[in-house]
Amino acid sequence: MKKKTWGFLTCLLILTFCQMQTICDAGEAKFPSKTITLVCAFPAGTSDDNFGRLLAPQIQKELGVPIEVVAKPGGSGITGTMEVLRSPRDGHTLLIQSPGNSVIPMAWDKDTPYRENDRTYLCRAVAFPMAIFVRADAPWKTLQDVKETIAKDPASFRWASCGITIGEVPMAMFRMGLIGAGIDLSKVKIVPFQGGVQAFTAMAGGHVDMYAGTLGVTSPFLSAGKIRALAVTSPERVETYFKGIPTTAEQGFPSIIAFHWLGFSGPPGLAIQMTQKWEETIKKIVNRPENKDLLAKIGSVPFYLSGEAFKKAVIQDVASLKASRIK
Repeated sequence: MKKKTWGFLTCLLILTFCQMQTICDAGEAKFPSKTITLVCAFPAGTSDDNFGRLLAPQIQKELGVPIEVVAKPGGSGITGTMEVLRSPRDGHTLLIQSPGNSVIPMAWDKDTPYRENDRTYLCRAVAFPMAIFVRADAPWKTLQDVKETIAKDPASFRWASCGITIGEVPMAMFRMGLIGAGIDLSKVKIVPFQGGVQAFTAMAGGHVDMYAGTLGVTSPFLSAGKIRALAVTSPERVETYFKGIPTTAEQGFPSIIAFHWLGFSGPPGLAIQMTQKWEETIKKIVNRPENKDLLAKIGSVPFYLSGEAFKKAVIQDVASLKASRIK
C-alpha cells in the first residue's frame, strides 16, 4: 500500500513538473508579449536617446509589439541603469547601454553600484566617431598648438569637464599625454558642466576652449559655425562626418583613441531565447543597406557584436580605461 502511495505521488510530481515546464516554455515562446521599454539613462536629445527613438519603429515592426523609449537621467547614467537591472527578468525592460552608463563609471568610480557581470548583454549595435573640438575663433590649428599654449601659459586655458561621460575619455587621455611630457596642469582652468550639450553651448559662447564629443551632440554648434573639430579620436580619419580633419595619432597623440558606441542590455539572468531574439533583430536592422543613411543622420555607423562578444569587449574596455583616469 505504501509503495503504491509513493508511486502515485511520484507520478503526480512528475506530471506537475511537466505541466509547469510546458507553461514556462509557452511563456518564453510568446516573447515578446507586451510593450518593450527601452530605458535611456541620459537626457532626451543625447546620442543614446536619439539612437533609441530612431530604431524603435523598426524594432517594433520586427518584434510585433510596441517599443517605448523612456529617458531616465540622473547620477551620470546610474539611475536609469539601476532601474533596468532591478526590473523583472522577462525581457520587456531593457537598457540602451553606452560607455557612459557602463564602462566609464565602472572604471572610474569605485562607488558605482554595479559591476561588469551584473547584467545580461544583448548586443552592441552602432558606433559614433568622436572628435576634440575648440571654439570657432580659437587660434589653435592642431593639438600640438594647444600643447604649446598650455605649456607656456596654463592659466589662460579653459577646458570643460562633464564628470563621468564619454567626452571625458579623450580629454583624460590628452591630459595624460601632457603630464607625460612634463607639463604642469595645476593652473589650467577646469569648468564643470552637467553634460556635453551644456559644455558645447558654453564653448559656442566663448566660455571654454576645448572638449570632446560626437557629431550628434555637436552638430548644431558646427552648423552654426560656433565650434570646429581639431582632431578625430578614431584610429583612422572619418571623412563622412569630419571631412579633412586629421586623427589624434597624426598630430602626435597616438594614445588618444576613443569612440562612443551603443547597444542593449537587460537585468541579469535573461533567458537565452530572449537574448537570441534580440541579437537577431538588431543585427538585421543595423546591417540593412538602406539603413546606412538613416544611421548617418545621427552620426553613427554599424558596429555590431553579439551578446557574449559585447560582454568581453566591455570587460576589456573597463580594464584599459582604469589606466587613463587622472586622480
